[in-house]
Amino acid sequence: MGRIQLVYHSESGFTERCAEWLAEDLDVNCVRFDKSMSVEAREPGDVLVIGAPVHGGKMARSRDIERLVGRAGRARAVCFATGAAEPADGLAERLARASFRNPERIAMRYLPGGFDEERLGQGSRALIKALRLMLAHRRDLTAEQQLLLERTAARADFTSRELVRELAGEIRGMSA
Repeated sequence: MGRIQLVYHSESGFTERCAEWLAEDLDVNCVRFDKSMSVEAREPGDVLVIGAPVHGGKMARSRDIERLVGRAGRARAVCFATGAAEPADGLAERLARASFRNPERIAMRYLPGGFDEERLGQGSRALIKALRLMLAHRRDLTAEQQLLLERTAARADFTSRELVRELAGEIRGMSA
């Protein structure tokens, strides 16, 4: 079995929770993302796993993540994004295309995270307020947009231990 390296970026704690559950299920350490960190997962059979929240329809720190993936050599790269949306068909692929210049290099997954405006930085708060204002003034909201508007109205936790376990199983299969 190959080496699994797990790193994450989290602002409000939901990505961190998913990363910790994933680390527990995979029996590996997880560390907070750092641009200058070394990549240990580099060989075929190794897997580099990176988690980050969704911001404005793409993964936060996507350019930094791409640089990290570029240093992963021949290892597989898996990114999981967390956000307030419900998992939907095609959502992970849309996030990969919006986030990365070379999305086919990264196996993208989406996990429901949560929403806690008080734990967000000023930039993220402003982005959420702008999104909510834009959506509140639209007449023909899609079901996905309506749900996003509802889910960002108050603090909420949508994390799913079961979905994290499923992702852990996929990652174990990749590192065989």
